[in-house]
Amino acid sequence: MSSSKFCYNPVLFIYLTLSLFNYVNASSKEPISPDEGKLLINELNSERKNFLVYISDEEDKCLKLFLSGPCLERLIVKHDTQIREFDLKKQNILRNVRYFESNLRKQKRENRIKKRNKY
Repeated sequence: MSSSKFCYNPVLFIYLTLSLFNYVNASSKEPISPDEGKLLINELNSERKNFLVYISDEEDKCLKLFLSGPCLERLIVKHDTQIREFDLKKQNILRNVRYFESNLRKQKRENRIKKRNKY
């Protein structure tokens, strides 16, 4: 029974990760101000730091096991997947900040053109 449990857990984990990735990308066109972006990135960095502490604790638990190989392999997959997710979230936040700044530049150009056309 434990071998079937091992087979389904990675599949479920990958599915949930991909669905979260799709959710993050679906909301990627929402502009974020630079100040909001800094706050979100700081929050994301603290989440990442907490996750790394969690992984370190889990690694210690795995190393105490007699057969630590499978536990460490699952932990490596969990670590790599979550770190990539943090990186994708950060890229998404930075993209949304650039989108916000792009919209500001566009509005300024349009306002300058309107002023020129008035005179």
